[in-house]
Amino acid sequence: MMIDFHTHNLSPGISQFFMADLKIPQNLTSNQYFFIGIHPWKITDSFDANNQLTEFKNVYKKAQKHSQFLGLGEVGLDKIKPPSLKIQADIFQKQLEFAISLNVKTIVLHNVKTFDCSLEILKTSGFRGKLILHDFYAHPNVYEQFNKHCKAYISLGMRGLNSRHLLSYPLESCLLETDDSNESIKNIYKIASEKLTLSVGEIDKELCKRLKEIVQN
Repeated sequence: MMIDFHTHNLSPGISQFFMADLKIPQNLTSNQYFFIGIHPWKITDSFDANNQLTEFKNVYKKAQKHSQFLGLGEVGLDKIKPPSLKIQADIFQKQLEFAISLNVKTIVLHNVKTFDCSLEILKTSGFRGKLILHDFYAHPNVYEQFNKHCKAYISLGMRGLNSRHLLSYPLESCLLETDDSNESIKNIYKIASEKLTLSVGEIDKELCKRLKEIVQN
């Protein structure tokens, strides 16, 4: 069973973590799960923070009734995208505080050139649950800083699998993802197998363990 731990494209027959934005997905299969959150790229100049946060809270509450709902995501900060980090941080922090008030277990973090700021917000919030570092390709020290405060996972797409740090990442904390790319999870597994010198079966066995850790809150 191949597992895609971060996607914006649902595919029948594949175990997936689907980033649903502010819509509860319909017709999920039994091995598909979803997250709710305001992606930082959706915070544009025309973004109505009050209305969007109200909608987020309403959808998040409804999502909690679904057995395949896992938590908050994809949320975070992006230094190379507008608007200002101050505005992004405010939206991130308010989502985080609300999700924590409802006992969120797992968060999917979008983080582009903002590790220090994101970490500080998480530390201040007191969140101690599971944190998936989406599209990670940074130095392992960055992962270690987050892992001191949460149970952190490194989610690897093409950039992560091509990172010069790949072999320094702890296998027991690694996940695989397609994100919004056209790559199939089958091909991501194949590349991971070559880069890590492990069989696809060995990788799948490890990722099945990670799936159980995350899903079994």
